[in-house]
Amino acid sequence: MIKAAKMGRWAFGELGDGPSVGVSRTPIGLRGNSLSERRETIERNLWAAPALFVFVAWVLFKADSSPVMPKIAWIVYAVGWVPVLGLLGRTAVQRRNPGIGAVFGCGILLIMGAVFLANHG
Repeated sequence: MIKAAKMGRWAFGELGDGPSVGVSRTPIGLRGNSLSERRETIERNLWAAPALFVFVAWVLFKADSSPVMPKIAWIVYAVGWVPVLGLLGRTAVQRRNPGIGAVFGCGILLIMGAVFLANHG
């Protein structure tokens, strides 16, 4: 009985010695992903990041309760360009095609920038 209990604890990695069948020490979200897959995931999230900045800027423009709100909204909108320009620079240095993410990131910033300018310029 004790030997079976120890084997069970070994299988779950609780004991330092013995077999550790099926135990992975990597975090659950990173299992099976290579470094290139993780980089690609991070890149995709960075290309999509401007949508969050545009949304926050839109909310700030709508909450036009003080004369400072539009200025803060423009600052938030401008900060949304940082990940896009950073990734465009990175892909230019690596001589890679930025892909559809660049179209989405730049497109949402340009379109919503024109809308914000027309309404709150």
